[in-house]
Amino acid sequence: MKILLVGGTGCLGRGLVKNLKLKSYNVIVWDKDQGMHNLSVLNLEDYGIDLIINLSVIANLKQKEVRIKDSDYLVNVIGLAHLVELSEITSIPLVHISTREVIGIRNFQLNSSNKLHTTVLREINETEPYMPTHSYGKTKLIGEFIMQGCTKGSVIRLNTCYTDEIQGGSGLIANLIRKSRQDSRVVLDNNGIAIRDPLHVNDLSSLILTVHSAQSYGEIFHAGGGSENILSLREICELSNSKVQIESGKINDDFGFIMDIRKALDLGWEPKIKFREWIKTHYE
Repeated sequence: MKILLVGGTGCLGRGLVKNLKLKSYNVIVWDKDQGMHNLSVLNLEDYGIDLIINLSVIANLKQKEVRIKDSDYLVNVIGLAHLVELSEITSIPLVHISTREVIGIRNFQLNSSNKLHTTVLREINETEPYMPTHSYGKTKLIGEFIMQGCTKGSVIRLNTCYTDEIQGGSGLIANLIRKSRQDSRVVLDNNGIAIRDPLHVNDLSSLILTVHSAQSYGEIFHAGGGSENILSLREICELSNSKVQIESGKINDDFGFIMDIRKALDLGWEPKIKFREWIKTHYE
């Protein structure tokens, strides 16, 4: 099978390409230097593409309002609309990678009376109301609505995805590990008790292929690491460096996010990589 990965030169894209190639898939990367809007039906036919995966994104976390001339709108909305049109013309399935930021950040605690010591969160499923707080979340939400017009389209929402690339990598996990090991000091809001459910890129790869194989069109799937990968930001830092000093930053209502992945599990997929075991192999 030939896969076109749009936005494949970033850290997550590189990890996805590596894993798909290890599984003997032929992966072609189309990235910003080539321009999303330059991708054509002829390109898809010439390459013999069987599946399009869209990882392209511009994450504007600082701006609340959406501006149609800004680069994030041109990529996250207009660029995706172009891919949907190509999918409709060619009947090539399109898997679009979205984000939990379409739901937004708020207090998902079940035990809100004990904020600074422990936290238990309710799991968030695909029907959770949308409350994006910045242009990134809002443009990605518009993108999800656009995907409703894709006959052979599927959406996968990520929470916290990570790769084996730490030193040159990006994202929450890579940043926390680098900070913990290089500086031995990390400042974390709410004393670091905020929860995540990290998903390794190899498990994302298998979920994409599972969704494609099941022809689960018109669906949204939450993608998290599952019950065995639930841990706090403090624990991530301490696993990276047992001597790290954790300092408390701001006190706010962001106590983390856990995805309900039962819909994805029902397809026969499950995350295989356990974060605690993964980090031991890298840093013990």
